[in-house]
Amino acid sequence: MVAAARCTAGTRALGPVLALVLLIGSPGRADAQPVSSALDRARAAFALRKYELVVKILRPELYPRSKLYTEAEEVEAYKLMGISHYWLSLLSKKPSDKRMHAKQAERQLSALLTLRPRFRLAKLRYTAHLRAFFKKVRKKLKAAASPLKALESELKYCRQKAALISRSFQKYRGRCRSRVEVTTSIQKRYFFWNFVPFGAGQFQNGQKLKGAIFAVTQGAMLLLNITALIIGETPFVRDDPNRSVANNHKSRARAADIQKLTIASGTIFWSLVAWGIIDALVFYKKTTVIRHRRLIPLGSPNVGLSPELGSGSLLLSLHARF
Repeated sequence: MVAAARCTAGTRALGPVLALVLLIGSPGRADAQPVSSALDRARAAFALRKYELVVKILRPELYPRSKLYTEAEEVEAYKLMGISHYWLSLLSKKPSDKRMHAKQAERQLSALLTLRPRFRLAKLRYTAHLRAFFKKVRKKLKAAASPLKALESELKYCRQKAALISRSFQKYRGRCRSRVEVTTSIQKRYFFWNFVPFGAGQFQNGQKLKGAIFAVTQGAMLLLNITALIIGETPFVRDDPNRSVANNHKSRARAADIQKLTIASGTIFWSLVAWGIIDALVFYKKTTVIRHRRLIPLGSPNVGLSPELGSGSLLLSLHARF
């Protein structure tokens, strides 16, 4: 009788081990099973206190999207994940691992309480320290979702808004205690600048972008024309001993190309100069009025007396500034 009882107890102790070996050792068979089989393997690993294996099995089933069939299976998975992370936080040696597992345990148990707010851990199955941690997570979750917490957030927002309005009002008061002073100056323009190339007339008329375009294009054409003229006088073109174009086809073709480039660049340059002169004359004004605006702060109001010398008498004058 005693031997039979011992055999039965041993079989019960080896039950989770055999289930884990059968489920993990046959990957082809596990793939053919439904998704909920992952929860069975996680239960077997949890019974053997292989908490890292529990996390490894259940994480792909819950994140980034749950693959479990029912809400009850999700609650069970979150519970196993949370408790496994809790024990790993106690068993880890590195402080960083402890903090990470504690944070993950709080996250998984919070997800469990989101699905089942009245869920409780049985006193006979779980330690008092674990149940205290679970109560702490529940209390923190309730505090985050309580009306008082929402009221504190709203009060914080109202204070920030009031501070922003106060700063805007102070700036408005500063602007109100100042006045705008407008000064006018008359700028005289000279007529001869309209006939100066390189955008001089446009710059005088205040058209800076147009003046820059005329200056760049005219300068480029003038530089190209001068370069062609210089090349036309070098031995590159005048390769004859008498500094003339040699009497052969290659030299004549080269000289003709240089001559065409010189004529084309010169024509474009003088065309741009004429265009710039006409444009400057169209927008030319003999004088232009320029207005400058600036804020002048007003002094604080004060009242005072100042002595003044009159004809054989001393007078006091009252002055006030508002």
